[in-house]
Amino acid sequence: MQRIMDRCERLFLISLALCPLYMLLSCECRKVNGYRFPVYTTAFCPRNETEWEKRASLLNCTSDSSYACLPNENITELLEFCFPQQVISIQKGVCLFLAKERSNLGYVECNYFESGCPTIPYKGSTVYNYPSCISIGNGCFLAEQTYIACESWFGLRPRPLHNKTPDFFQHLATA
Repeated sequence: MQRIMDRCERLFLISLALCPLYMLLSCECRKVNGYRFPVYTTAFCPRNETEWEKRASLLNCTSDSSYACLPNENITELLEFCFPQQVISIQKGVCLFLAKERSNLGYVECNYFESGCPTIPYKGSTVYNYPSCISIGNGCFLAEQTYIACESWFGLRPRPLHNKTPDFFQHLATA
């Protein structure tokens, strides 16, 4: 009986060790070069706090960084990464993206979205509460009022993209 228990315990421990690896490999992600820190594509961003914490753990985000899942600067792919700040505070009325140049955060004003633009300041770790900021297709946020035009122009229409970290981003250090 003890032998069976030991075997079950070993199998359980092995499955615990392999589960995160399987999740990482099955996410259809690939590493993206050209950033100052590891960045991976993903099919979708976490949809709640539990999923967020699991993905942060899979990427080994430390206490000196925060897990983030945002579009790239062309709004064509979702990226996940450990951003080298503990907290990312974001002003209302904007959605973030990760710019390749200098590996910094940029923003898109989203007041023209049909719905879902954040109406209060929020943290990067709660972007799942604003799915309009992470729902993308063909170089557009799906909530953009001009999505049909955006789709047909492949993202080449005027839009307030800001490829620099604005003053209102406050990267707060937690004690």
